[in-house]
Amino acid sequence: MADIRRKFTKSVTEKTQKTYEKNFNTWRDYDLLTCLIAIVGLLLAIVEYEYTFLQVTQAYSSDKIEPDLEKAYKEVQLRLELSEASFVRVVIALISYVNIVTLFYRHYTKSKWLNEDLPS
Repeated sequence: MADIRRKFTKSVTEKTQKTYEKNFNTWRDYDLLTCLIAIVGLLLAIVEYEYTFLQVTQAYSSDKIEPDLEKAYKEVQLRLELSEASFVRVVIALISYVNIVTLFYRHYTKSKWLNEDLPS
C-alpha cells in the first residue's frame, strides 16, 4: 500500500511540476513578446518622427522653386507627408493595441502561475 501511495504521490508531483513549468514558461514567453512588440513600436515612432521632420525641413529649405509656386508646392508636399505619416501612425496604433493584448495575457498567465502553481 505504501508503494502505491509513493507512486501516486510521485506522479502527482511530476504533473504539478510540469504544469508549473508550462505556466511559468508561458508567462515568460508573453513577457518577451510584449517587450519585442514595444521595441518595434518605439522604433517605428522614432523613424516616423525623424522622417516627417526631415521632409518638412527639406520642403521649407528648397530654394529652387519660384516664389509664386512655392506656396502650392509646400501645400502638396505637406499633404504627402501627412498621408505617409498617418499610415505609419496607424501601424503604430495597431502595434500598441497588440501590445496591450499581450500585456493582458501576460498578466493572466502570471496570475495563473502565482495562484495555481505556487504553494501557499
